[in-house]
Amino acid sequence: MSVEERQIPERVPEQLNYLRTLVDSLLADKEKSTDVASEVEAAILQLQSECEKLHRTSNHLTEEHSKKQTHIDKADKRALESKVSMREQLNNMLQDLLSKISGQEQDWNKAIEKISTEMDCKLNWTELDPLKKQLDDRWRTIHKHLQTPPIPEQDDAAGLRKQLLARFHCISCDRPVDMMTPGQHLVTLPSAPGLPSHKSSRPYTVYDLEQVRQHCRRSDTSHSPACPAAFTVLVQKGESKPKLTSLCSADTTQYT
Repeated sequence: MSVEERQIPERVPEQLNYLRTLVDSLLADKEKSTDVASEVEAAILQLQSECEKLHRTSNHLTEEHSKKQTHIDKADKRALESKVSMREQLNNMLQDLLSKISGQEQDWNKAIEKISTEMDCKLNWTELDPLKKQLDDRWRTIHKHLQTPPIPEQDDAAGLRKQLLARFHCISCDRPVDMMTPGQHLVTLPSAPGLPSHKSSRPYTVYDLEQVRQHCRRSDTSHSPACPAAFTVLVQKGESKPKLTSLCSADTTQYT
């Protein structure tokens, strides 16, 4: 063996081999790491591009959100303004209605006071009760008389030999005259000349007084000599319709 070989320890070659193997592995790892680094770099670049895209998308979404929020705010503001205006209109309408109702209530109160005053000035209800009772009694009496059939007139009673006298007033001289109550027999009028077309203006008779007087003078008979008129139209007290009861003639004449 040479001196050099003698001076090198036995473990040196093994260490050299180990170092060579380590360097080779490191070189291989370096190549692998270079590939991995390139892959990582590519991934990083891709992530950066995606991040940029996301950033742009987020910016766009932010802008859209801000625009939408602006529109929403404007819409809310308009809706709020419309609601406020509608509320103001409703308040104005309610105020008008309240004022009208208060005015009508005042008018109604005035009308009620006026009616109450007029009612107080007029008859009281208690004062109308006697009148109502009187009218009811009168109506019952009239209704009873209407339902009761009329009693037929009969001859004078056998015990009465003298007929009853009825008090009348002459419409010419207004003198009271006692006349016999008319019986059941009827007496016809005597014949007389035709009456002229001129009639008296008095409303209670249509006969000409002068013609009747002349006729009575010619016949020279009279049932009422004290009366200045030639005939007597008698009005019984309590009756509203005048009665022509007698004419100056030989016979007794009655005309209703």
